[in-house]
Amino acid sequence: MADDANRQLLEARRLVNMLLRVCRQTLVFFEGASAMDKNRIQRLLRDAIRESDQFLNQR
Repeated sequence: MADDANRQLLEARRLVNMLLRVCRQTLVFFEGASAMDKNRIQRLLRDAIRESDQFLNQR
């Protein structure tokens, strides 16, 4: 049981870090200082949403 809790904690930390990175990249994009194009930002946002949904919907 403790191993499962540790695994979930590590996964939650990984997800939060990924969401933070995507938020920062999106902000830089909207500020006009990003080398990424609109399609890449959209893909990153979709991936973040998908991974968040999967984490929140797991049992």
